[in-house]
Amino acid sequence: MPATAIVSPIMSTSKVHCISLRVFDRGSTAVLSVDDSIYIFINCQIHPQWPGLKVIRLVTLAFAGSIGMTFVILGCALPAYQTWWPLFVVLFYILAPLPTLIARRSTDDSESNNNSCSELAIFITMGIVVSSFALPIVLARSPPGVGTIEWGACYLTLAGNFVVYLTLVGFFITFDQDSTDYSMW
Repeated sequence: MPATAIVSPIMSTSKVHCISLRVFDRGSTAVLSVDDSIYIFINCQIHPQWPGLKVIRLVTLAFAGSIGMTFVILGCALPAYQTWWPLFVVLFYILAPLPTLIARRSTDDSESNNNSCSELAIFITMGIVVSSFALPIVLARSPPGVGTIEWGACYLTLAGNFVVYLTLVGFFITFDQDSTDYSMW
């Protein structure tokens, strides 16, 4: 079933032009009719831009990040655990996107992804991400009886890590286009 978008009429000095646009095959074929003339576009790219879509994406990412931080805080503050050592992973959350952001600012050729600066940034970022997953496991595997954190706190912190890093990846994927207002980040 083709999607139809009706564009408002264009007012000129002498006459009103009626324009309608029909999109077929998920954007690959479009039929544009202006008054009695019909124009067919094949293999065209039609990108609907809804201005509120960026805001919805940003709010969704903020909500997901807050859920991840809630898991980490629950791993620290629940009465069964009563230890704040897992909160050190927040330092890794702050450090993880920094190498990628610095590498994007320092490279002149944004189309080339095979330069050494971006590969070094990815390597450092992966080291930070692995460290944030390893820290709660190391804290939970401390000697028996004198464990720094309980395994329940470890699991809650790992769940928080997973959600927060998915949020960071979603941010970089969603706002990576140059045409958005958020590309300065």
